[in-house]
Amino acid sequence: MSDEQDSWLTGLGVNLDKFLKTKQAAEDSVQSTLQSAQNSVFESLGVDDETAQTIRDGQQAIADFEKGRNAGRAEGSAGLIGMLAPVQFVTAASRLADADDPGAEAIKIAEEKAATLAAIGRLKTDPIGSATDFGERFGKSALQAKKEGRLAEFAGNLAGHADVIAATVAVGGAGAGAEAAGAARG
Repeated sequence: MSDEQDSWLTGLGVNLDKFLKTKQAAEDSVQSTLQSAQNSVFESLGVDDETAQTIRDGQQAIADFEKGRNAGRAEGSAGLIGMLAPVQFVTAASRLADADDPGAEAIKIAEEKAATLAAIGRLKTDPIGSATDFGERFGKSALQAKKEGRLAEFAGNLAGHADVIAATVAVGGAGAGAEAAGAARG
């Protein structure tokens, strides 16, 4: 959380650090209890160590995927909100206000916007090249995640972003349908 949120919560008498430590201790306790119960079940069923480890690895991959999916949903939602013109305006104004050299920061912001427009333009004029570049970046990121042992989390993150896109399209489609129905009624 940000310092502003921390101080606001502290003003209400909430000790955020204590809360987070208590939450982590509770999660650790539940995890330990569940692991012990699972080990007992494996033992009583006569599951060999290799099979038990394979099951645990699968469970961990699912947990990593869900962790990535949740992060992807959060990043996708924040990115969607960040695209709104008022949010971009406030962000730019904040960057200018905080900059040591507002003129240089304004040029940097303009260059970033120009690069975004160029990328959009390239997508229209060279869709194959744009898709190839995207695919190469995606492939490199996936290989790096695999090398770091985070492939399930990486895939979950991608799925989380896709969830946000799908929800945005669904809401947009529902809005367009409602608008069309209203226009048809007269």
